Amino acid sequence: ASHRGTLAANGVTICVLGCGINYPYLRQNADMRKAIALRGAVISEYPPDTPPMPYHFPARNRIIAALANGILIIESGKNSGSLITADCALDMGKELFALLGNNSPNNEGSNERIKEGTAIPITDFMDILIAFKERYEQAEARPVNAIPLEEIEDIPVKGKNRTRRHLKGFKKIDPGYTIDDVLDVEDPGKREVKVPVHKEHPGVSGNAEKVYRFLKAEPLSVEEISTGMGMPVYQVIAALAQLEVNDLVKACRGRRFVLK
Repeated sequence: ASHRGTLAANGVTICVLGCGINYPYLRQNADMRKAIALRGAVISEYPPDTPPMPYHFPARNRIIAALANGILIIESGKNSGSLITADCALDMGKELFALLGNNSPNNEGSNERIKEGTAIPITDFMDILIAFKERYEQAEARPVNAIPLEEIEDIPVKGKNRTRRHLKGFKKIDPGYTIDDVLDVEDPGKREVKVPVHKEHPGVSGNAEKVYRFLKAEPLSVEEISTGMGMPVYQVIAALAQLEVNDLVKACRGRRFVLK
C-alpha cells in the first residue's frame, strides 16, 4: 500500500528485499517490483539468486531504517517485526512515528513506544509534515519516469488483484499547490539564526515549567531530562506534551527536545 500510494503520487520509492533480486519471491508482486524499479529502486544485500530465509527479513529491516529519514509504525504487536525496524531507527537517530491505535494486542508494541516517549503519536499525514517542516529548507525536484496511473491501479497487492473495478473514486488529483506550499519552505539565506531563551512568564506551571527551565538550546532526550531532573519519565513526557501544546518547545530528530 505504501509503494502504491507513492507511485500514484509520482514519488520515489525503494523496495528492500529479503532475498536476491533474481529470486521470484511472491510472484504476485512481480508487477509491483517492476513499477518500483522504474520510479526508484529494488535492492538487496544478498547475491542475486539467494532464496528468502526467515532471518533475512529482520536483518533487512536495518537497511530500511538507514535509508529512511523517519519510520512510521502503522500497527505492531508486542513482538512484531516492525519494532525491529523501529529500534534500528532509534539507534541511528532517526525520527520514529506511531499511529495512535486502540488497546488491542495488534497495537501493543506501537502504543508502548508512544508511552515510553520514543515514538511521536500521529493521527494523519499532516503530523509528519509538521514534524519535518523545518528540517528541509528546499524541496528537491527529482526527475521521474512517469507511470500511467491506470497501470498502477491494476497492480495486485499481496495477491489480491485490485483492479479499477475495486478502486472507484481512485483518481489522480492535481491539488493545485506544490510541496513548498504545504511545508511553507523558507530560503535558508533569508532566515535569521536566533538563540532561544527562556520566557519570564511562559504561561505554564508545575512540572511543565520545571522542564521548560531545564531545557536548553541543544536537544535533550526524554531520558536525559528525566535523569538530569530526577523526574519520572511519564511526568517528563506529560510536561513536554504541555509545552508543545503551548508552543514553547519543539521535537527534533530522535525524539529530542529544545527550546523554541
